[in-house]
Amino acid sequence: MKFKFSKLITFVFLVLVASKSAVGQTEVVRFQDYPGPGNFLLKIAIANKYCEKYGIRCEGKPLPLAPQGMQAMLAGELEVASVPSDIAIQAASRGANIKVIGAFAVQPVAFLVGGKHVEWPSLSRGYPEIMKDLRGRKVGVPVRGSVSELYLVEMLKVAGLSISDILIIPVGGPNTAYPALVNKQVDAMIAIEPAGGFCKALNTCSMLVDPRKGQGPSSIQEQVGATAILVVKNEYLTAKPSTINAISSAFKDAEAFVQNPENKLAIQKIASDNFKLDIADGQKVVEAFMDASGPGYKFAMNPRALQAYSDFLFKAGQLDKPFNTSTLLIPR
Repeated sequence: MKFKFSKLITFVFLVLVASKSAVGQTEVVRFQDYPGPGNFLLKIAIANKYCEKYGIRCEGKPLPLAPQGMQAMLAGELEVASVPSDIAIQAASRGANIKVIGAFAVQPVAFLVGGKHVEWPSLSRGYPEIMKDLRGRKVGVPVRGSVSELYLVEMLKVAGLSISDILIIPVGGPNTAYPALVNKQVDAMIAIEPAGGFCKALNTCSMLVDPRKGQGPSSIQEQVGATAILVVKNEYLTAKPSTINAISSAFKDAEAFVQNPENKLAIQKIASDNFKLDIADGQKVVEAFMDASGPGYKFAMNPRALQAYSDFLFKAGQLDKPFNTSTLLIPR
C-alpha cells in the first residue's frame, strides 16, 4: 500500500506541473497591422487586454502594404490578415481558400484632399462639382492600380470626367504622400489617415471629398459596412474554432469601447501611444483623425456591402468575372 500511495502522489504532482505549464502557454495570434492608426481595434484589444480576457494573446505585425499581409497570412507567417476587402476578394477569386471573420473598419478609408497652394472654386458646391477643379491637375494615389485609384476614377466618372483629364502620380503611404502634397509635388491626392488629421489640425490642405460623411458616388457608399476586414485561412478556422471565438469576443469588446463617447480621452491616449507625432500640434492631429475615423472602427461586417465591393471591382475591370462573396463568409 505504501508503494502505491507514493506512486499516486507522484502522478498527482506531475499532473499539476503539466497543468501549470499548459496554463502558462497562452496561444499567440499574429495580426497584420499598419503604421499609424492601422488596425485600431487590434490596438484597443491589446491595450485593454481583451485578448487575454478570452484566453489568447494578440500581436500586431506592422506590414505597410495590404498584399504583404495577405501573402504572409497564406504563408503561415500570420494568423490574421487585416486588409481592404479588394485584396481578399481578388485573392479568393484566384483560388485562395480564405474566410472573413469580421471587419476592423466599415467606413471608406480613402478620401480626396487638395493642397492649399491651389484654388478650389467649386469647394462650397461639394461633390460632384468639386471634381471639375481637378482638370489638368496632378493627383496623387498611394500605388498605381490600387483601390484608392479605382475610387478616384469612379469619382471622376460620375462627375463627367475621366482619368485622362488629370495626371496621376504615385505618392506612397501617409509618410510620403502628405509631404508630397504640402511640398506642391501634387495638387491633390487620394489619402488615408492620418493625412486628414494633418489637414484639419494644421490647416495645410482642404478636404475635397470625404466618403466617410456620405460624399461621393453611390457605388462607393454601397460598400460601407465592409471596407477593411479580418481574413484567415479556412484550415485555421476549421482547426481553431475556440480561437476564432476568442478573437471575435475581443474585437467586439474593442468595438464597444471605441464607440463609447465616455472613453474619448482613453481612446486618444491609445492612439497617441501607438502613433507618435513629435510636432507642436501632434495631439491635435491625433484628435482630428480619430474624430473622423472613430465611428467606422467596428467589427460587425455587412455581407451585402462585401458583395457590393466585389461588384464594384468587377465593373472596374479588376475581376475577370463576378465573384460571389458568400463563399468568404463563415457558415452560420
